[in-house]
Amino acid sequence: MTIIPLVRVIEALCDYRLVWVEAGRQLLPCCRSATILIISGARKRSGMKRLVIAGIMAGVFSAAGVAMAAPSWGAPDLEACGLGANNPYWVSDGTIYGVGSRTDCSGTVDLTVKIAKDRTWQPDTVHGTTTKTGFGNGDVGVYGECAGWDYYYTWTISSTGNEIESGRTGTC
Repeated sequence: MTIIPLVRVIEALCDYRLVWVEAGRQLLPCCRSATILIISGARKRSGMKRLVIAGIMAGVFSAAGVAMAAPSWGAPDLEACGLGANNPYWVSDGTIYGVGSRTDCSGTVDLTVKIAKDRTWQPDTVHGTTTKTGFGNGDVGVYGECAGWDYYYTWTISSTGNEIESGRTGTC
């Protein structure tokens, strides 16, 4: 029984370019995600042996590619602890309301929710604030005083150091 030596395996991930095949010394067109097996030093073999060897090689390389690309099936679904900040909205004359939140978190923190006015080239001014100590998960609302028409946002701050701001809303 003669063994066919495998000289090279080329993983051709190309965009319809030509690939140099050394065994045949010719240029072959390459299509996307094609695997080219180059076998040299082989004497003429029966068609069945070549077919079996080619099938085994294709199976090995396909399985390896799937294993590398597949996600970890045994990994648990972990939800990240998250903070939220909804855009504030106008409630009545001179009053705006914003909601901050904390979801899918373990333990408790001090959660502060503020309504602030976005000011260009100046420090933002805070127009309403509330703090909940020992807060787990849920929503915290805050009322703020409107200081003329401008862009306002809700700002949620956790005692762990995480914080998030909502989008800017033109109101009042």
